[in-house]
Amino acid sequence: MKINSIDKYRIQPSMQAGLYFSKTSNVIFNKNANYKTEEIVKLSQEGFKYIEDTKTPQMIKEKFAKIPFIKNLAEKFDTFIFFREIPKGAYMNFDNFSYTKISWGDTTKKMAEIRRAEGNSPISQTLATEKMFKNIEKETFVNI
Repeated sequence: MKINSIDKYRIQPSMQAGLYFSKTSNVIFNKNANYKTEEIVKLSQEGFKYIEDTKTPQMIKEKFAKIPFIKNLAEKFDTFIFFREIPKGAYMNFDNFSYTKISWGDTTKKMAEIRRAEGNSPISQTLATEKMFKNIEKETFVNI
């Protein structure tokens, strides 16, 4: 499994597929399509297009990589993580909020699959993020 932006010395690549962190929530699974952007567009192992997220902290990326559901996906398919933390009050009077969109190119079905998970907390952003991770670990996903 190839993992971008994670310490490659601690997590060894083992397969062709990989785990990628995307700056945008939409990965381009159509190999003939392109982003309309000035940013650098990267290609995954399977040739899917994404814009690399370089701002998510390393420890968060490592936590995603250790979740069995995501690890299993990334060993079979190019798997993309879009992650955002939104502080309390950023949008009206909402609590601290954490959100992730996990998408992967399932070449066996010739389609992209997507799952979303979220967490919120009136107390702290850290608690909101921990709730989101627990929902992923339990595979308690938001319906799309």
